Amino acid sequence: MRNLLLSFDDFKENALVSERDLQERLGRYQDLRDEWKRKRQERADITDDLVFEIELIRQIEINIDYILMLVKKYHNTHCEDKETLITIHKAIGASLELRSKKTAH
Repeated sequence: MRNLLLSFDDFKENALVSERDLQERLGRYQDLRDEWKRKRQERADITDDLVFEIELIRQIEINIDYILMLVKKYHNTHCEDKETLITIHKAIGASLELRSKKTAH
């Protein structure tokens, strides 16, 4: 913008900023721009981390046999063991396949 304004004679005569001040400001601007770029590059792309975490979830996925074993254990206590019931709900919630079949109680 400054270069464009310098093409007008009136601007040359009414310089608002001395050449030295302009150089200091441009230097500071460059420092801030470089710092911003560095910080931007330092921010890690979390996409790879998310993919890794999802893969871990798939590997640790709760299978139906484990949940059925918990249901049997719950029924053996005549449906009184609330801890087992909580474990069943957590296991179903953790399973990607069974989560959609979960009923609200």
